[in-house]
Amino acid sequence: MSEKQGVGRIFVLSACLIWIPLLAFLAKMAYNESLTGDPETGRLYFADIVYEDDNGEVTSLLGVITTFSYTFLLLSSFCCGALAYIQDGGTRGRDPVAFWGVCSVILFLAGLDERFGWHEYVGFRLQIEDVWIASIYPVLLLLAAWWGRHEAFRLRRNAWLAVPILLGAVGSLFTDVFRPGPRPYRLLAEDGSKIISTSCMFHLCFKCFLDELDQLFRRSHSSDFAVK
Repeated sequence: MSEKQGVGRIFVLSACLIWIPLLAFLAKMAYNESLTGDPETGRLYFADIVYEDDNGEVTSLLGVITTFSYTFLLLSSFCCGALAYIQDGGTRGRDPVAFWGVCSVILFLAGLDERFGWHEYVGFRLQIEDVWIASIYPVLLLLAAWWGRHEAFRLRRNAWLAVPILLGAVGSLFTDVFRPGPRPYRLLAEDGSKIISTSCMFHLCFKCFLDELDQLFRRSHSSDFAVK
């Protein structure tokens, strides 16, 4: 097995280790809610870490699914920022620095939005569906990919990860807009798609970072060898 195949299998395995328990977690949430008929039961007891006071009042302390999503987005932002930092401007100009820098900013804002729910507040203030506000981030990423298509094309060997990223984002937005089926299973589809999309985004950015480091070391080694 080649080194590239080994790295690819490691990433696929790690992705599965993330998806399987989280999707099982979401399925349990949906199943519990379908039994009780109480929307808050599934969301609080199976999707959040909660606190119950002496009066029996239950409040959410930490949204588990949301935490995974925004953590993946912020880690992706960090990887893109690191990619912009280590670019060798002497070989490909400043375009790669700008491309990765723009992607880092978009992912950082998307991660903060996922954490604090800015799109819900803006949607409420503008009296429009908040999903249209949330869809701004994937649209901006697609525009950035088109703008930096020369750099993006250079990473085509990692392009297969773009498929679950796009499908997950579209699936999450679709279920949020059209809301098909009973609420528990709609949430299962929406949150599950979001987890798949954001985890694959992190895998893509991290893999690109590792590839760029490898090329940087190879160039450094070649230049040292030429000097000697």
